[in-house]
Amino acid sequence: MSELNFKNFRAAHNPFAKVSAKTVTVFMEQFAIMLESGLTPGVAIHALAQQQTDPRFVECLGEIDRRIRTGTSLSSAFALYPELFPAEVVILVRSGEEGGDIAGRLRRAAQLLHRGMEVRARILQAVTSPLITAAACGLVLFLVVELVFPKFVGLYDQMDLTFPLISRLVFGAVQFLNHPLTLTFMGASLVAAVIYRRAIRSLLLEGLFRLPWMRPMMGKILCASLCETFVFLHQDGVPIQRAFQMIISNTTLDHHRVRLEQSKKLLISTGSLAESMYSIDYFPSFFHHMLVVGEETGGLDKLLSASQRMMEEEMDTLVNTLTAVLEPLVICFMGCIMAVLFVGMFLPIYGILEKLGGG
Repeated sequence: MSELNFKNFRAAHNPFAKVSAKTVTVFMEQFAIMLESGLTPGVAIHALAQQQTDPRFVECLGEIDRRIRTGTSLSSAFALYPELFPAEVVILVRSGEEGGDIAGRLRRAAQLLHRGMEVRARILQAVTSPLITAAACGLVLFLVVELVFPKFVGLYDQMDLTFPLISRLVFGAVQFLNHPLTLTFMGASLVAAVIYRRAIRSLLLEGLFRLPWMRPMMGKILCASLCETFVFLHQDGVPIQRAFQMIISNTTLDHHRVRLEQSKKLLISTGSLAESMYSIDYFPSFFHHMLVVGEETGGLDKLLSASQRMMEEEMDTLVNTLTAVLEPLVICFMGCIMAVLFVGMFLPIYGILEKLGGG
């Protein structure tokens, strides 16, 4: 099993990977408020654990509470659950422990997670409506193929007719789809898709990343996320190389992780972030220019923040475009499939009518 598949398999079977990011974000914001009120981390976590509704998260907080009461630092306890608290969250909490401002770092970590949620929500918004349309059309088509078309196929089998090519193809497709083995395979595939949805989603993202027309859009998404993480960590005094390593450790796309590792090696050898990023060709060209100017002027944080805002604006435009275009495309595609099936199934009726008319 490859490294990527193993990680996907492990994530699909890890109960803590199913805790929503929103739950973790709200927890950290509430945690920060309670710390600012003067409560100790152990007391605050114990109180927040009693308010949670997800038993998996309650178990996690209970273990963190036990670790803290035995002398473990909060950042070390968080590091035990990387599926819930990514490396950038851990390093922000650790810097808060060293600087005496854990609550402030928790707020910044919550902001970082919230921004990631917003990006995922925008992408989900673009594909949800087309997926619902495709699912509805697919369900109608499945019911027609399963319940209606077999009756026509049985009727045609009793007649001495010469069927056109499109009808023969449709008959073959209907018989194949109604075969017990095919139905069993479809049912098993649906169950597997539900159980291993996280692993399948990661593999689909890898496939989309390699499509030429999807690569620039995903590059902007990844670049905006990288900029935001760099800004957060760099402002808290985290060295660029350390921040690079944390970004790499939290990257789920195999191809992107390889490119980041190559960039990190270039950063170590050249000492220039701009030069190291040139190897990532799917990042926008203006981002590379921003890095050059930022290193020359010393305003790297400001230019990274500006790059992030520009890419997010472009992402919003792309999401709106996808929302407007994808659903009509899905409807047209499903309509073409239905047209072929219905034409192939009912075309022999004209032959029957011709025979009756001639008789």
